Amino acid sequence: MSSSLQKNMPAIVAGVLCLLVLILATSNFVRAEETGSSTETNVTNPSAKRGQNQLERQSVTAEHASTSDARVAKRAQTKAERSDTIKLKQEKIQTAHADRKVALQATAQNRITNLAANLNNRLDAVVNRMQDIINRLGSRIDKLNELGVDTNTASDSLANAQQEIDRARAILVSIDTEVAEFIGSEDPKTKWNNLRAVYSEARDAIKSSHQAVKITIEALKESARTTNLDRGVSGAVSNNENDNASTTQ
Repeated sequence: MSSSLQKNMPAIVAGVLCLLVLILATSNFVRAEETGSSTETNVTNPSAKRGQNQLERQSVTAEHASTSDARVAKRAQTKAERSDTIKLKQEKIQTAHADRKVALQATAQNRITNLAANLNNRLDAVVNRMQDIINRLGSRIDKLNELGVDTNTASDSLANAQQEIDRARAILVSIDTEVAEFIGSEDPKTKWNNLRAVYSEARDAIKSSHQAVKITIEALKESARTTNLDRGVSGAVSNNENDNASTTQ
């Protein structure tokens, strides 16, 4: 048995050595594979990390861009809303001003209408009083003619007074129409100038008639002194002087 072992010992040793070499080779291969895998992992991980960081930065940039766009859109919306609000307020203010203007125009028109009516009534009253005075003076002249008093100058003056009062009356006939056209006119400045001219013409006619009446009374007094009929003439003209004074007032 020992001799057989001795004979086979070289083969056994060779087999053991081969087995050790195989084990060492396998161990080295495994370590090489682990080292390679670790190296590959170490090489791959930084690249992956950079890619991940890049993706994260892109995501953050996209989020910031989205937020910025949202803010811009929000500001644009706010600006549009404010613009609409301002326009609405302006429209309300303009409407209020227009309503107020209409109300003021209506108030002004009523005031002008009332003032014009009062003025026209006063002018009509003055014309009527002047006509009464002219009529009475005409009666006095007729009576003085019967007394032999020369009344030619007084008659001429009285005729002039009648002519002027007739002119004033003709002007006042259309004065209400002139006032209505002025109130409803789209060009009130021009119409006012026309209306003022009409009133001025009526006033001047009344003043001219009044002046002619005064001349008539003075002419009658002078005729009375010339014919020594002061008492009769004075009585004839005194009432007209009083009426003339009240008309002037």
